[in-house]
Amino acid sequence: MNGEIDIRSIFSMLRRKLVWILLSAGIGMLAAFFIYTYMMNPVFTSSALVYISSDEAEKRVTTSDINTSRSMAQTYRVALVSPRASAMLAEALAADPDFDEDYTGKYQITVETRDQTEVLVLTAKSTDPDISSIVCKKMVLVSQELIGTIFQNGKSNFLGGGEPNYVQSSPNVSLNMLIGFFVGALLSGGTFYLIATFDTRIKDEEEFAKKTGLPVLGEIPSTDEVSKRKGGYGYYGYAAQSK
Repeated sequence: MNGEIDIRSIFSMLRRKLVWILLSAGIGMLAAFFIYTYMMNPVFTSSALVYISSDEAEKRVTTSDINTSRSMAQTYRVALVSPRASAMLAEALAADPDFDEDYTGKYQITVETRDQTEVLVLTAKSTDPDISSIVCKKMVLVSQELIGTIFQNGKSNFLGGGEPNYVQSSPNVSLNMLIGFFVGALLSGGTFYLIATFDTRIKDEEEFAKKTGLPVLGEIPSTDEVSKRKGGYGYYGYAAQSK
């Protein structure tokens, strides 16, 4: 490798190869579409909200009640992802005639607090939107039973949600297609750059004079088949006066 290609030469080379770069980008985008549409199972999400409170709370809720519920929300969250909660959920699903047994154990449950409040978000994910909804609603019932059983005066209040969502939450096909487009463009552009970098042929008089320090008195076009191709390079010779 003789020297480095300057920035202007790089952009010039990439501009000449723009069609191939765009073609590679399109192939990358189509490959991502095929992979994430036909080779990966879609995931559907159903979420519900529950409010943590106390059975002894009066109709007029005080600031102290709210702070207590907030401080206990993390404890409730841990309880709802415990093995005991999982066993209760599995039992409830097994007794539900609408639940397909083929999905037993093939779902994911997450429990998170909403913005450091006393509200918990129960989320169920599976490859079927209706199954996700069933699991989510059963998890709400489990939260009410479990919290009321193991926490003195604890109460879980259903705030809504848990309906089927027929728009898949993952994978994001559009985003992955965009990533595939840029990956294809970068790979092809990088390949052309490496080819140009390791190409040691002299391409014009200016480059010849720069690399050899000898004057160019004339140019003899190459009759080689390579020089006849579009974008092919010729071969340059030189003549120097004898001392």
